[in-house]
Amino acid sequence: RLEAAQRDIDGAISRGLKDFRGAVARQQEEELELLEERMREEYHRAQGLLQQIQTQLASVKPFVGVVQRVEEQQDTLQEAIGYLQVISQRMLSQVRGDRRGDGGGAAS
Repeated sequence: RLEAAQRDIDGAISRGLKDFRGAVARQQEEELELLEERMREEYHRAQGLLQQIQTQLASVKPFVGVVQRVEEQQDTLQEAIGYLQVISQRMLSQVRGDRRGDGGGAAS
């Protein structure tokens, strides 16, 4: 009886751990999807701002000082967009790498 009870307990613990790991994996996947969506939204927002600046630049060409300032802002925004892309790719790679690392560790 004691051995059967121990097997039942071990089975319940094993099933509980499996369920827990599954829940964690689902939550990580949902968080990754939300992160990807936010990054896409921020990228599109930055692209929209860049388009606005380019439109403004075209409309103020006769004003050299203004043009220079707008061009500087445009350069800064383009750098920011590039930086956002690099950071988002690193974050996604890290999250995916962490998920792979956790999944391998949980299986052992």
